[in-house]
Amino acid sequence: MANDQHLLSRPLAVSIADAATVLQRDRATIYRMIKKGELRPVRYGGRQSIPFDQLIQLTTPVGT
Repeated sequence: MANDQHLLSRPLAVSIADAATVLQRDRATIYRMIKKGELRPVRYGGRQSIPFDQLIQLTTPVGT
């Protein structure tokens, strides 16, 4: 049950604008990252969202 609480403490996916905020970049950079394949968006109701796990991977130092 404790593990379930951890899963609910953060979103599964965030909007392009929120991804830009998390990564401290502008939305155009996020769209470029999508085009280059650095981020893989998912669609929810016709809107693109970025899985939060991808943002975690991008911000985690290599080797940890």
